[in-house]
Order: sequence, then C-alpha cells, then structure tokens
Amino acid sequence: MKAPTYALAAGSVMVLTMLTTYTFCVHQHQCPALPHLPTISNTWDNIPGNFLSRFVVNHVALAMALLQWTIFTPRLKTTKCAKFSLGAGVLACFFLSIVGAICDSSNGAECQGQGVVHSVSAVLFFILYNINMILVSCDKKKRTTSTCHHNLMRLLTVLSTLLKIRFILPRLSSSFAFGDQTYLALFEWTDTFLIIGWSVFYVWKNRQNWSIELQIENDNQRDEEDKNTKTTAIRFSIYNITWVVLLLFFSTLGICYYFIKKQGGVPAGSFPYISDMFVHKPGNWISRWTLVFGSTLSGFGQVCLYHMDNNKQRIDQMLTGLSLFAILGLSIVGCVNEKELHWLHFLGAGMFFGGYDLFMILRTLRLKSMVELQLKWKIVLALLCFMSCACTFLRYCPSGPACLTFMFSEAHIKGFLLPVIEWIDALTIILYMAASLFSYGKSTAQNIGLAIVSSAEPEEEEGEEEGMAVPLTLTSRLIRFSV
Repeated sequence: MKAPTYALAAGSVMVLTMLTTYTFCVHQHQCPALPHLPTISNTWDNIPGNFLSRFVVNHVALAMALLQWTIFTPRLKTTKCAKFSLGAGVLACFFLSIVGAICDSSNGAECQGQGVVHSVSAVLFFILYNINMILVSCDKKKRTTSTCHHNLMRLLTVLSTLLKIRFILPRLSSSFAFGDQTYLALFEWTDTFLIIGWSVFYVWKNRQNWSIELQIENDNQRDEEDKNTKTTAIRFSIYNITWVVLLLFFSTLGICYYFIKKQGGVPAGSFPYISDMFVHKPGNWISRWTLVFGSTLSGFGQVCLYHMDNNKQRIDQMLTGLSLFAILGLSIVGCVNEKELHWLHFLGAGMFFGGYDLFMILRTLRLKSMVELQLKWKIVLALLCFMSCACTFLRYCPSGPACLTFMFSEAHIKGFLLPVIEWIDALTIILYMAASLFSYGKSTAQNIGLAIVSSAEPEEEEGEEEGMAVPLTLTSRLIRFSV
C-alpha cells in the first residue's frame, strides 16, 4: 500500500472512531452534549467506546509508528537529528498505544484503568510528536513541496504547539464560563485533529513514492522486471516477527499469572483460566495491549504463511481468511474481558480456539501437497493439531469433562484440570503457528516480511532534502500487500 494512502486510511479511522465514541457517549448520557464537550479520554471509559478505543488506537499507533520511517529515513543524510527524531516518533506512537490500552478511569467497572499512566502517556505522545513536527516543519533545506504547502505545515505545527498550553495551565479546565472540562477538551480535540492532519498532509505531499509492502525475496526466480532496485528504509522479517509473537505470548501469560497469584486470586489447589487473569489490574492493562498487538503480528504471519505454502488455490485463500477470522477473535478477547461483556468475550474466545482449530485441521490435511516441507515438520504439525483439537473437545463438548470424571473429582476438574487444558490448548495453537512459519527454514522465513520502501531512484533524491542513508537492496520478487 502506498504510504500516503496508508496515512490517510489510518487518520480517517482514528477520526471516525473519535466521532463514534463521542456519539455513543453522549447518546448514553455519559458525556455532556454540545455546547459542552468531553475530553477524548472520557469517551473511552464506557461501553462501547472502551472496546473501540483499545482496538483502533493500538492499530493506528502501529500505523503511525511505521510511517515514521517514511518521514525520517530520507532525512538521515541531510539532518543530524533525524535518528533522534525517528526514535522519538516511534516512542511517541508507543505511548499512544498505551493511551488506548489503559483508560483514564481507575474505578469504572467498564474501564479499570489508571488515570496517571493514561495521562502521562498522552502528554508524552503529544509533546514528542510535536517536537518532531517542529523539526520537520522548520527545516530550511531544499524542499520538493511548494512554499504554500510548507507554510501550511508550519501553521499546523504552530497551532499544535500553542495548544500545549493546556499542560502548563491545569486550571484551564474549570476557569471559564462552562465550569467543566469543555475548554480543555476543545484544546485536546483540536490538537489531535492538527496532529492527524499534519501527518497525513506531510506524507501525502512528500512521500508519494513510498509504500508499505509485503516483500518476498527469491533468488531462484529472478527476471528482468524483478531486478529493479528499490530503496528499503527498514524490513521486518517474519522470522523476527514470529519470535516477537512468542515473546508476547509467554511474557503475557507469565506476568499476568504472577500478578493474579500475588493478589490472592488463585485459591489453593486450583489454577486460573487465562481469561481470569485479564480482569483485574494490571493484568487487564497488559492483555489489552499485548493481545491486540500480538494478534496483528499473527495476522501478518498468516498472510506470509499463505505465500510460503505456495498453494494459490481458492481453498488456500479461504483458509487464510479463516485464520484471520480466528485471530480477530483473539483481539476481541484482549479488548473485552469476561467481566465487562461476558458474551462478547467468550464469542471472541470461541472464534479464536474453534476457528484456528478448524484452520489447523484443514491445513494439516493439505500437508501432503506441500512437497517443500520435511516429513518431521509434517508430523510435528499434525501432532500439534491433534493435541489442540483434543483440548478443545475436552473443554467445550458436553461429553468432554465426563471423560475425566472417571479419574478425578468434579471440583478438581473445574478448578484445576480444565484451566490447565485451556493453557495447553493456547500453547499448542501458538506453537503450531510458529512451527508452520519456521518449518520452511530460517533463510526462507528471513526472506519474507514487511518492508518500507521507496520506488524513487537514488539520483533523484540526492538533490532534494530526501537524501538516503540506507543501502539499496535487490528485491527479486516484490508483492504489494495492503496492511
């Protein structure tokens, strides 16, 4: 996907989400109606604004983080502080994702957030991103955009900077006629729109040749058309992404178990269900971030797996769609805990466990046609599939727990065995996903991934402000993929 289109899509989704959560909040009489105005964070404290914000803000933050490479990579040769700006921009987007995961109400039953963490993360996002806006907009080097466009960028930057006055005048929220947070909210909403507008405008006017793509390198299939060189800013291989997913999985379960155990949430002789660990603080904060982010990376992994399997039949496309549907369920589990909206949380859990089990069964049946895979990997994948399906049967089928009553008491089954089986089920799914990607070998997994590239010739960019500081990479096979 072209970087300008990607930026416009991310900005539009964010604005639409803000307007939607505001509408729901006012309609449910949880926020004041015009001419009064709630802060953006206030619209994310209750259902469904809390669910939407956790999902959308995480993805928008990821999109903005990727766009930082399109903004600052061409400036690495011409601007001394470009590396700092790139790091600060990515860090700012990380704080934005925290804003979405941890809402600002500490006591609300539908929020269970932390006001200090939320507010500090929001302030850091606004300040760090504003610093980068200033550095880019005030750059006096040769530009490709017109003076009018550059002056518009400067105007957006100046207005956004002036609106930071709300951070040094905390009494602004109640010192005017409305007597509430209306003026503070007005500044916040305006500042957010300015940042979104500046980001979209800059990428749209200056980065038309940049794109975010699924990149596949295959040295054995080079033709004249594939030998065109492209400038690559950064590339995230699916090999490394898979390890990140595994790290998120095990660290989330381990840290959340530690906290629920420390808080006395696990009675003696029992074991917690995974969902039980995502209800109380700080387990809920962690799951809202890691499950959404991890499921996004997992979804990209499934698309990469589709290309690695090299089966392009209709059934394979449908299987990939099924896996993405299942992973969407994992995002729902992270966004909605079992105490907030019970039926939606367990719908997401059913989508994930049931959907991915079905995917594993159907894909395992097609392993015979995958001649590139070694026999040992086919056996491992088949065993993982069988184990996950057996765990799902024991958990969800009425006759499943009955099979265990011959050896264990009902209390022991519900309090210990079924939770342990759930953990094993989740473990086998994540291992199947990782094993599927690793089964083709490290070199193959490193040759496919997400790349941020420029299609402009280096000679064209040397004379502009856009000097490149990264080497050219030969991409023998490049497949565009909308992310």
